Amino acid sequence: RAVLKSLHLSPGRADDRLVSCRAGCDAVDGVLADFGLQETLRQEQQEKRLALQHALEEKRRKEAELRKSRDMEQAELRRVQLEQRQALTQAMQTPTLEDAESSLPAQKFTAPCVAPDFAQGDRCMLNWFLEFAEALLGEVLCFLDGISLTILEMCSTWWRRLVGTKLSGVWRFVHLCSLGARPPMALARVPKGLAMLKGGGPWKQLWLARRKLLEEPDEAQRQVAFEQARLLLSPGSHAVVQPLKPSGRFLQMIIQNCLPDGFQHDPRFGPLHERWCSHLMVGMEAMVTHANGVQTNHEQLYMSWSVCFSAFQGLPRLFLASARWGPAQGAWEVDLAECRLPAKAPLPWAAAAQEIHELRAESRALSHGLCDATELCGFQFQGPQWRVRNPSLASQEHWHRLYKDLFGLEQRPSRAGRGRAYDCLKLLLALTCPNPFAQEPQKLALALESLQPHLED
Repeated sequence: RAVLKSLHLSPGRADDRLVSCRAGCDAVDGVLADFGLQETLRQEQQEKRLALQHALEEKRRKEAELRKSRDMEQAELRRVQLEQRQALTQAMQTPTLEDAESSLPAQKFTAPCVAPDFAQGDRCMLNWFLEFAEALLGEVLCFLDGISLTILEMCSTWWRRLVGTKLSGVWRFVHLCSLGARPPMALARVPKGLAMLKGGGPWKQLWLARRKLLEEPDEAQRQVAFEQARLLLSPGSHAVVQPLKPSGRFLQMIIQNCLPDGFQHDPRFGPLHERWCSHLMVGMEAMVTHANGVQTNHEQLYMSWSVCFSAFQGLPRLFLASARWGPAQGAWEVDLAECRLPAKAPLPWAAAAQEIHELRAESRALSHGLCDATELCGFQFQGPQWRVRNPSLASQEHWHRLYKDLFGLEQRPSRAGRGRAYDCLKLLLALTCPNPFAQEPQKLALALESLQPHLED
């Protein structure tokens, strides 16, 4: 009506009035339609606003109930974990694993089905866990593999806050488990004499060193073989060097056949085929070629570089062996030396072997070197009966220590003529000098029979 009144109708043009009225009505309809749409939109927005407010209030109410329930569950978990920590602390103070198991209560240490949300960055919960559940944390860390433990250690400095559990003890446990052992949980304690040690200590380096040793490329090993093989050649001779790599099944068969009589594997120690690594072997054929083309001084030489990790602590030891066959003399010359390797990744086995070869080439004692090597044995076998000549053996105390590193605890009394030195030498000759001793077992039997008078304890 307001629009119709506002329209200007000319007095002399009555025919245009109808058209103007229709246009005015259309304009009114359009305005009314606009007002109706706006009202509809306003109502929809109001409904959505009310629904959103209701959902927000419901969410806040549920969060308050969840927070209250979580506080109650954390209080219950703290009480249960405190009881378990006291029982585990008392059990870990016992000297043996059997006493620890008997001192634990009959009930299983299973916490309630509570899943604290550490992903939300709740530092209070983490601090409580490190304070009241450190014993359980130590057991959890011991069941991780080396890679997982390394990643967890790199995440933050949480391990610095541990009191009863040290990361060095955990790494010792993990390193022994990587060798196939099942040691008692007591080995996860603070290592004796290393209470002030920070971080993973030497056992983390040993775990990493073994991993790098197994993954070392063949090209680097061949280069070491070619460089050190020259030190064993006679003056004026030349040789053809062939690197060798024994299979794992062949080494496991040798170990199985050369174990001491009545030997039974102790599961607390890793099996020998897991701890022994025949890192590198080479075979050479050397000769001297004169100006007239005549070749003399034919020799066959075999060298091996092997690393063995001890049964008790998993410490690496390098075994360096050489066997020389001279057809002119009809004799085998065998030399076997060993030295401990430092806890360093990668293991400096090539540098230690280089020093041993240089000392032998200069006819000097191995004790003069920096690697503190020991000459285990050196002898010459002559004739088809393998009669020994010029034997030299390490002391009986050294063979006793070597027996513990190779086999662990002695499980039987030593028989006359077949003590620890006999058992160690039987295994080492077959593993470090597979040609001829492992490929021809009868020659190993003849050699040990000829050495028996010199191996009596």
